[in-house]
Amino acid sequence: AEQKVYAALVQAVRVTQERWRMHYAKQQMKKLKQEAHEAGALMAKTKKFQEQAAELRKKNEEMEAHMMHLQSERKTIQVKVEQMQESLQKLQQQVEEVRKESEESAKNLAESQNAEVNSEAIEDTKKQLADKDVEADNLRTEIQQIKEKNDQTQNEIKNTEGRYTQLLKQTSMQSTVGMAKTTEAASSGGAVPGALSSQRVSVGTTRVGGKLATNRNVFIQMVGATQVGKTSLLETLIQDWDPQQHNKFMEQRPNLMTHHQIQIGE
Repeated sequence: AEQKVYAALVQAVRVTQERWRMHYAKQQMKKLKQEAHEAGALMAKTKKFQEQAAELRKKNEEMEAHMMHLQSERKTIQVKVEQMQESLQKLQQQVEEVRKESEESAKNLAESQNAEVNSEAIEDTKKQLADKDVEADNLRTEIQQIKEKNDQTQNEIKNTEGRYTQLLKQTSMQSTVGMAKTTEAASSGGAVPGALSSQRVSVGTTRVGGKLATNRNVFIQMVGATQVGKTSLLETLIQDWDPQQHNKFMEQRPNLMTHHQIQIGE
């Protein structure tokens, strides 16, 4: 009887262990599936952020090219305006000379006996003077049109610089937010480390160390052609987020390769 009870007890223990192992295995499988799902979602977000960053970089390049074209066009217009102004001055001098000749001819007409010949000379002089006046008016009109076009180009350059600055700020903030979201998801869902490293910004001429949600340093490299607004953008960023660093920035501004540390957030 005791052996039967023992055998039944052993059998019950084995069944209990098998069921417990099956239950534990199901829990582990469910957990692994959940982690795999979160990792897939994180990879999708990472890919989306990479595509957005590539699109923003492309927009930056197009904006820089457009700004350089506008600046070149502005210089061309300024040179043309200067040339037109010089031509206008020369034309005005010619008009004054013609007027003096006309006055002298009028005086000579009163003293001359051949009135018909002098009258024809006066008429020719008046006609030349009228032609010079028309030419001067046309030149003034053309200069005014060029000045208006120059003003439009100046306004377009200012608007383009504003959009370029806003686009760079958006790129910087989106890179920071993307890394913050990736870090939070990785710490909570156990995602693969490769998804986190793909969101890091390269170390470059400007370092922005921000105390955002992740308390991490974000390195941003500003690269581009000269005189496209990189220094002005950095100065605006420092004035908006960390005014205490502005004096140091102004001291190091002439240097082409410098590092600046800016604190963003509380």
